[in-house]
Amino acid sequence: MWAVSNNTPFSADGYFIRDRDGKEYWCVAVRGRFRARPDGMTDLLEPQPVRLSPAYRDAEANELLADADFAPFRPAADILVNGSAVAPDEKPIDRIDVTVAVGTMTKQAAVTGEARMVKKKRGWDVAEKERASRVELSWRRSLGGSDLFADDDGAECEANPIGRGWSRHFERAPEGAELVMPQIAAPADVFDPGRPLSQPVGFGAIQPAWTTRRIHAGTYDDAWIKN
Repeated sequence: MWAVSNNTPFSADGYFIRDRDGKEYWCVAVRGRFRARPDGMTDLLEPQPVRLSPAYRDAEANELLADADFAPFRPAADILVNGSAVAPDEKPIDRIDVTVAVGTMTKQAAVTGEARMVKKKRGWDVAEKERASRVELSWRRSLGGSDLFADDDGAECEANPIGRGWSRHFERAPEGAELVMPQIAAPADVFDPGRPLSQPVGFGAIQPAWTTRRIHAGTYDDAWIKN
């Protein structure tokens, strides 16, 4: 029987897993928790068990909180942010700028309050717009979701099926139609249904079926099935 002898202050476990070519590996995962201090040092926290299966934000498993800790090959670390964008002193402002920087990796976003648009004769107008004091950094608040104006009821944004404000057919929207605007976007992007839409921006884990992750999963063609 395979087992892990752990002589570290961290949690550890082992598990058999297959890679995208079907080859089986014995993988060992080690989980440590640290608190970052203002002086740049870290404190070791109480360990948590190694995650054997994904964890989700909701009971329907629509939004991934974190994937399992086991992977046959992981060339780099996953950097996830589970939290909120908060304005100074939580006083409402028009826009909260968010930057996450770890080593050479930097990711930025502009976060705004709740807003909706209404289709008028001459195009889309912002009907209601709130200022932001605290906004959860969730994929549900980024660009994406189901296409409200498609003929197919199952049409959705493959890069973020749980977001808001996305459509390939804004021109089909009838006068008076309403649209909830995304709250999280790249700093230079201004949401405008009359222009090509940008890619969704988020700081959380990405579901395996979403395109930005699925494209790295390999192929499943006739050759894969045969061999």
